[in-house]
Amino acid sequence: MLLAIIWRNCGRPGWHIECSAMSMSVCGSKLDIHAGGFDLKFPHHDNEIAQVF
Repeated sequence: MLLAIIWRNCGRPGWHIECSAMSMSVCGSKLDIHAGGFDLKFPHHDNEIAQVF
């Protein structure tokens, strides 16, 4: 409900930004290795990398 009020029913933050936020909260702003499933290479990993810069 709170997201609906804040975002005015435009949806919710996607899982790309969620993964970026979790990585930064655990590892800090520097992350040397980014790994994941091959099926997530594009666009998920590209979006995560773009969002943290």
